[in-house]
Amino acid sequence: MEEFDNQSEALITAAKNELARRGMPFSEKNFIRYVKSGNANAVQLYLRAGISPNARLDTESALAASANHGHRQITELLLNAGANPVSLLDGLKISKSSRDVWDRLSSLTGVFTFLSSLFIAAIGWHFTSSYNERQLALTSSQVRQEQANKQYQNRLLEMQTVEKMIPHLIKDEPSKQAAVIAISALASPEVAARVAETYGGQGSINALAQLARTDSANSSAPAITALTNIASRESESYKPAHEALGSVLEGRDRAIVKLLENEVAICNGFVIGGKQGWVVIPRYCIDRTKSTKSLMSIQFGDGKKAQVTSRRNSPEGLLVFLKLDAESPTFLHLSRKQLPVGSAVSHISYHLNSLNTNDRSLLSIVLGVVVESGKMSFLDVVSRDKDISAYGLKVKLNINNQDYLLGTGGGPLLDDEGNVACMTFMRDAKGNEQCVSAEVISTALSSLKAE
Repeated sequence: MEEFDNQSEALITAAKNELARRGMPFSEKNFIRYVKSGNANAVQLYLRAGISPNARLDTESALAASANHGHRQITELLLNAGANPVSLLDGLKISKSSRDVWDRLSSLTGVFTFLSSLFIAAIGWHFTSSYNERQLALTSSQVRQEQANKQYQNRLLEMQTVEKMIPHLIKDEPSKQAAVIAISALASPEVAARVAETYGGQGSINALAQLARTDSANSSAPAITALTNIASRESESYKPAHEALGSVLEGRDRAIVKLLENEVAICNGFVIGGKQGWVVIPRYCIDRTKSTKSLMSIQFGDGKKAQVTSRRNSPEGLLVFLKLDAESPTFLHLSRKQLPVGSAVSHISYHLNSLNTNDRSLLSIVLGVVVESGKMSFLDVVSRDKDISAYGLKVKLNINNQDYLLGTGGGPLLDDEGNVACMTFMRDAKGNEQCVSAEVISTALSSLKAE
């Protein structure tokens, strides 16, 4: 094989040397010039020198040029050298007279005896493709028009539904609650959530809480978003939306866990990746101790415990993933959103540094707003003399006492759909919560699954 390659290389080199001796530059421009002039010997020498039989000058291929000029012998040379017969269709696109092209092609029919079926197929493909493109464009236009008409009819129906419910929305709170539920069923959950947020009141809050508890993500997600927005505007003295949001998120508390060292809770964490998935916690929760995994355990929200069977560090060095010998009651989903500044989030965790035993056993939920997002520096708990750059969020929590954050490390901050937006990690100089984003957690989880 190597000897054959050497021989081929020698033939190409010899042909190129001959072109140079004759003063014929080795270029596609000059090659096609000889094709058009009908110089078969020159064309053959260029082909031996390695020029592509599919060479082009502007938009015209060598094969189309030979056909346009009626050079049967050169056309045959090009086809034998591997020229693509479909390029003959270029003549149809650039010739001023399509009839002239067809006349020239007809004079070359003897050349195509062995390629007639391929040529006919190419011609058929060209016209079939053009026809199909026109049909697809027409069909696409019709589909868009039908979609636009459908959207218009849906919007009209939604407006009519809301209009019919206005007397109930302004009557009393029980009527308002019923009206919002009816709008969700007859119009859409998104419209119901916007209406509830606009009219407010206990009736709207009760309706949103009811919709948020449904199994359908189409109904629950808009309702949780609206509840979060209402709660973010509430005063310190009266927080019905806060309470409703807390009850809605209550089911997620079973995925929040405590990391125990010698039966003492030292850190928050949460379960991701399924009931038999992983518990993710900040790496500093592990590296600050000298315990072996046999002395570490996990306690679920219902009080049950599980032993740690293995651990994996995340690639960037911020997180630790723990595998357990028992199944979790439930798990959290990671958010796929890129939360912009101003987005509302819910901070949920145990207060493990509290002196009050009851505080350490109860989950608390506090609302916050994203004040910064993007790449930021996190403390490297291993070396402690450098920082780790990773994507994160900074969140300003709706609290007066900054000591609230003590002992909450590892707890999740949930987006307006109840999915994990980031994980509590550290406080910045301004007292904002700086958390590791769901994107970083997801990437690390994917690397574990690939192992």
